[in-house]
Amino acid sequence: MADSERRALVGTIAFTLVVPGTVIVLIPYLLTGWNLRPPFLGIEATRSLGGALIVLAAPLFFRFLAGFVREGHGTPAPIAPPEHLVVGGPFRCYDDYPDCWRRQKERRYVVHMDFQVRVPERIALRLATVNEGRVSVENVTGSFKVNNVNGDVTMRNVGGSGEAKTVNGPVKVSFRENPRETSEFTTVNGDIELVFAKRPDADFHFKTWNGDVTSDFPMTALPAEPAVGERKDGRFVYRSERYTGGRCGSGGPDVTIQNLNGDIRILESGS
Repeated sequence: MADSERRALVGTIAFTLVVPGTVIVLIPYLLTGWNLRPPFLGIEATRSLGGALIVLAAPLFFRFLAGFVREGHGTPAPIAPPEHLVVGGPFRCYDDYPDCWRRQKERRYVVHMDFQVRVPERIALRLATVNEGRVSVENVTGSFKVNNVNGDVTMRNVGGSGEAKTVNGPVKVSFRENPRETSEFTTVNGDIELVFAKRPDADFHFKTWNGDVTSDFPMTALPAEPAVGERKDGRFVYRSERYTGGRCGSGGPDVTIQNLNGDIRILESGS
């Protein structure tokens, strides 16, 4: 047993003795002294019914406690909550779970958690999600690192420099202050759209396989990076990044934009 489980076991035993023990043992003793009183509604069978309910509920209660210890590595007590969200148990069935008495191939318990966070206007951000979610940022200024896997990345009315990346989904960023440092915007399947409040002074580097690159701002072509060659296994191997470069205005920080399937658009606000 791991140390975290051992601590959770001790805490759960203490919680059980203090809270349920007080409610179902100590308080009834103080009220009745364990002396039998007339049965509920004068019906003797209600005593047996009450005892049967306790016997039936006890396995569920102890399974509930075991879930906190084994799966959550915590206790039911608010002052020592589980480290992991506990979603298993006899009340919910899914594949190959030992407590499952229902049909196999039952749908797993799916938990979605959305976060909405308010932050100071000027702040450095680092945000990430993975599946079935999107990352949305509004009205902040500062460096940023925003990552997703299956979902959109949307940033509105932002200022600063950094990176915004996803795999399946579009990346859309509108700037109120143009980037002053190196920035990168990447997706695999989706469009990339950058909207600038005014003409950016930057060196853009584009790469797309199945899509168009358009810009509201005139650009001058940057010289292509020469292929880099190295000798490997008796042969010369040449590698090229194959980026298309364009200088906007007087040039400035590098802005790299890359996708596989989708368009790349550089837009002026209000266009």
